[in-house]
Amino acid sequence: MISPIHIKGDNNADMSQESNSGGEQTSWPELVGLPSTEAENVIRGIYKNITIQILPENSMVTMDYREDRVRIFTDGEGKVATAPMIG
Repeated sequence: MISPIHIKGDNNADMSQESNSGGEQTSWPELVGLPSTEAENVIRGIYKNITIQILPENSMVTMDYREDRVRIFTDGEGKVATAPMIG
């Protein structure tokens, strides 16, 4: 079961972050706006063997859910456009 966790961002605004029942992070809203390679490094620091796909935002993708995959959608400048999440 996934439950929300609330964390404070740099601007002291609440940021919603999700974790699985084991307490592991499953989404990274704090990475929005960072270069995709930096976001990939952050996620790899948590999940060493996960498949990470870096794609342009609005790319067509399959709708299957996979616990071993994170998709990072980027804008035209290669920065994270939406919060990466497991799935």
